[in-house]
Amino acid sequence: MRINNYEDRLSENDQMVPVTDKAVNYKVEEVAIETSTDFSEPEYGFETDQPDGIKYRLVTLDDEGYMIPYLPDHRFFINKEQIQEYIEAHMEELEVISYQDMQSESIQIQKECQEEAEQDTS
Repeated sequence: MRINNYEDRLSENDQMVPVTDKAVNYKVEEVAIETSTDFSEPEYGFETDQPDGIKYRLVTLDDEGYMIPYLPDHRFFINKEQIQEYIEAHMEELEVISYQDMQSESIQIQKECQEEAEQDTS
């Protein structure tokens, strides 16, 4: 049994280039810190309650401009220090903007999507 792999799909003109730490390009994702006082999702435990208090998570925008959790499985942090540690550990791949700026971008993208949809139906 033969398994196709990347090398099998190379043409004779293609070259395999070794990847080094310096050659790795991270996709920088624009994110914002959302708190459970900004928005809550009780079904995922993302809400302000006692005794835990305010929770934090990173959000990003989808293609239609809606804010969605950046981390999988609705992962959140229980204090500011935890989210800051995460951001510092992933600073090559994250661009953190203010929550207000993320909201403004969200509104703008949604407006543009709506205008495009209206033009397509015309």
